[in-house]
Amino acid sequence: MEYDKELQEKLEQEIKDLEQELLQLEPKTILERAYEYVSKIQIKDEILDRNLDNEEKKAIMKADNVLQSCYESWLDEDSSLSEMYEFSIDETLEDIVEDYKKCRTKFMER
Repeated sequence: MEYDKELQEKLEQEIKDLEQELLQLEPKTILERAYEYVSKIQIKDEILDRNLDNEEKKAIMKADNVLQSCYESWLDEDSSLSEMYEFSIDETLEDIVEDYKKCRTKFMER
């Protein structure tokens, strides 16, 4: 699919941006944020392993800070690690797709 590579590049760029941000920090701060870094990599991998349809992919491509949004949602959950990732990603991606559909509908109405 045409969006597969673009989606992978987008999410990997979010990881690279986080890496660059972390490399500017003091070592202690980097260690404090290591959990965030590893979690976002796992979230990225989970998203890329999903069988997303083209509309979902388009919506994710239009959204900002997808991994951060999923990570924040995940932090608010109280269940096992993998269950929390899955639930938080599902919830966040649903929101992203819904926002995309609303914006697309508004654009088509013009």
